[in-house]
Amino acid sequence: MQLLRLAFLAAGLATSAWAAGFLDQLSPEQRRKLGLDQLSADQLAELAAAVETYRQTGEVAAAKQAAESAVAEYKKKEEPSVVSRALEVFKRKQEQEKSAEERITAVLQGRFSGWSGGTLFRLDNGQVWRQAASDNYHTKTRENVPVVIYKSASGYYRLRILDDEGAWVTVRRVQ
Repeated sequence: MQLLRLAFLAAGLATSAWAAGFLDQLSPEQRRKLGLDQLSADQLAELAAAVETYRQTGEVAAAKQAAESAVAEYKKKEEPSVVSRALEVFKRKQEQEKSAEERITAVLQGRFSGWSGGTLFRLDNGQVWRQAASDNYHTKTRENVPVVIYKSASGYYRLRILDDEGAWVTVRRVQ
């Protein structure tokens, strides 16, 4: 704290010295033309203080204007990229949420031995899906087979048997 006080005192003396130095650097002719040669020591001190206040006000205004310009320039350059990155993150999160919504893990109810054109798939969550194509697939008969239904890149839904080496069929939801 003491160091800070000393710094402020030194700055004050330096600025007062600057104002006094300004007045001292005037030539006798300049002092006469400005009427400074007729001022008392107290009046000169007041004038020096007024000059210093004016100088500081100008420096503060210039610093403020420079700061505002710098901030405006930064915003102009950086805000679009910040907004762009935020939008990318938002879109990615939406896609992940949508993907999670479009992915259903369930169990086929009852016996399952494959599909052969138009096969209905009843899931333990109450949904019913129908085979969309007429292809055939046969496997050993099992009960309560785990499946996943997902939306493919082509936009169609696929039902994949989880324990049958990736066997899948295109389906559409009936119920």
